Amino acid sequence: YSFRISLVLPAYHEKGGHILKKLSSALEAARDPSEVEVVVVNAGGCSDLDELLSLTDEDHGCGRVSIYSFEGGGGRGPCLNYGATQSTGRILTFCHSDTTLPRD
Repeated sequence: YSFRISLVLPAYHEKGGHILKKLSSALEAARDPSEVEVVVVNAGGCSDLDELLSLTDEDHGCGRVSIYSFEGGGGRGPCLNYGATQSTGRILTFCHSDTTLPRD
């Protein structure tokens, strides 16, 4: 496995800045953010997702951020499945763009 944890996040009509705030706090809670891969699945209507690439800078230290477009339809489930197939982590974690992960 390339990463210890893959965080799969489906997004629909979300702004990159909003998702960035949520993921930044999640990475702060991680023991070693460099072991975390973020997989964002754009199901449509999202803007400014390139802002998420800043999660790999020194301030956040995320291992990798990948952004995929999913046009298969069918709702959240197929998006999560698609994100899982793109992940390279040993542990898959699924979260929604409006979720705030606990610090502990």
